[in-house]
Amino acid sequence: MTREFLGISGAVAGYEVAITGDRVLVFSDGKCVRDHVADGLGRFVRKPGRTIRLGWARTADYEIVHVYDKRDGFGYALNLTVPDLSEWGYVCPGEATKRERPRARSSNEEEEQEVMR
Repeated sequence: MTREFLGISGAVAGYEVAITGDRVLVFSDGKCVRDHVADGLGRFVRKPGRTIRLGWARTADYEIVHVYDKRDGFGYALNLTVPDLSEWGYVCPGEATKRERPRARSSNEEEEQEVMR
């Protein structure tokens, strides 16, 4: 029998996030709010030894979902507001620590959750 990687999913800040291959789908209230392709994301999440986490951040201008490795903080930041500004990089130490999605906050609030495999 051959095992095939179908993807991973998790929830953060009231969003459901599904990753299959290089595609990221973000759902809110059962509706897809973002369908985004990030080159190399599928390889990144499948690499042995990684502990993938989801994080969420809101700044004054943007809302962002992070997909990153718990070990070193490197990953992909999907900008929900302006997807063209999404990028690979590091989550800053101490970011992504809140457990509830704020309804009305100012800047730099963060949240994280470990992705279930």
